[in-house]
Amino acid sequence: VLALSAISFSLDLPLAAMEIASGVTEAGGSITCDHVVKAVGSCSESARLDIARGMVPFVSDLVNEERILGLFESSFERELIDRALNV
Repeated sequence: VLALSAISFSLDLPLAAMEIASGVTEAGGSITCDHVVKAVGSCSESARLDIARGMVPFVSDLVNEERILGLFESSFERELIDRALNV
């Protein structure tokens, strides 16, 4: 979340979130649903869906996926997140 807050151009946020999540997992760490929830909560409304979609393929605790899905009211957004979770 701290790394994302340092990015000033909002169109760069989704790619940065995905790259951070990828790097963490490649280094042997894990991305949890809590990480996604915090990242989505710290960004603008316009970037929320894209940030979540970029990070969820790296989530290690899918048993908690409802925490992420619950952030989105639209059934369309929830479906996009669910698809990304189940890649």
